[in-house]
Amino acid sequence: MLVTSLKKSALSRNKENDMSITTMCVQSDRTFVAAIPVSQLKHLYVSTFDSSDPDSPAPSNHGYQRNPDPKRYVGISKYYRQEGNAALVTPIIISARVTDAGIDDLLSMLRAEDFPAIHKKYGKAVLSVVDGQHRIGGLSLANQQDPKFNPLIPCAIYFGMTFVAEAQLFDDININQKNLPKALVEVTAHLVTNVGDETYEQRVRDVAWNLSQNKSSPFYNRVNLTGGRDPQRRVTYEGLRRSTSVMLTRDVLKRVDGAQVKDIYKLIEMYWLGVAKASPKAWEASALVLDPMTKKYQPAPTKYRIRELVGVASLARLGRDIILTALDRRGDGNKTIGDTVQDMTAKLAKVDWEKTDVNPWMASQAGFAGQKELYGMLVDLVYNNIEL
Repeated sequence: MLVTSLKKSALSRNKENDMSITTMCVQSDRTFVAAIPVSQLKHLYVSTFDSSDPDSPAPSNHGYQRNPDPKRYVGISKYYRQEGNAALVTPIIISARVTDAGIDDLLSMLRAEDFPAIHKKYGKAVLSVVDGQHRIGGLSLANQQDPKFNPLIPCAIYFGMTFVAEAQLFDDININQKNLPKALVEVTAHLVTNVGDETYEQRVRDVAWNLSQNKSSPFYNRVNLTGGRDPQRRVTYEGLRRSTSVMLTRDVLKRVDGAQVKDIYKLIEMYWLGVAKASPKAWEASALVLDPMTKKYQPAPTKYRIRELVGVASLARLGRDIILTALDRRGDGNKTIGDTVQDMTAKLAKVDWEKTDVNPWMASQAGFAGQKELYGMLVDLVYNNIEL
């Protein structure tokens, strides 16, 4: 987008007045960017459901935004007060409720920071925040906690929007845009933002990532890394990471570390290899098969639950128990940790993983919600030799 004109100065601090508001036109004299000090953000208006908005066509004149949650202000304030983060504030989106003839007048008063005059002439709702009320609340709290914290905040100001257009833009920003998948968030945390950390969370991510990427792992090429729908990869990276945290709780990880296990990942991979070996038909089954007549992929006639989230989560929980048992039994009759893991996972060969209404093994719910019931049946089989 080309800059079409410049009002007063560029978006930088004015040397003579460190608090000066600047504005810059970026499109057709109707779209502007303003640099407003944090201390002045309190003069902006937010149209919430509990407020009486003078421009609202609703019977009670209520606004269109949810009411703010002040609890969020604390975290936002803390984040932006950290060194360098004040420069990372994303733009506040504002609708200026004036007619074409009032644009220059409003901008002139804005640059003069004469909010009393603005409100007297155009009303307190004239600069209406469409997106950013919690950022404003957090930044204002930061300014209250430290008056020296008063950076210029970028604000996008749009002229000519109706109240309905404001509400629709708010909906588009907060509802219609798809949330970032948790799987992708965790992958980024592991490989980008938290690289080098030795935290518990990062160690769990290391194991989950290696399970999804190592060719020796039974999960290789079977994990959905971005969270999008993929029938061939029913478990997302987030599901695998979460299941791994169920298997390797903080206490279990301490036990494993205390046992001086040299490669924790290899121990976890050994467990899952044992699971896959015990139920090879179910583990290797594809969710889609090629129809020889149409040459197109169709859903497989027989479906299995072992590689769906409920199966992985239940087996991960069982894996936690088996690992602890293996640690307790090491040395008994010259048994190694690996011997116990292999012996106990071999019992899983008696589980019927086929998804049918009459299969008692698969009577539990799908997803994490169903793991408790399935886990109980797996424990009965492996530890108590109770078969269905």
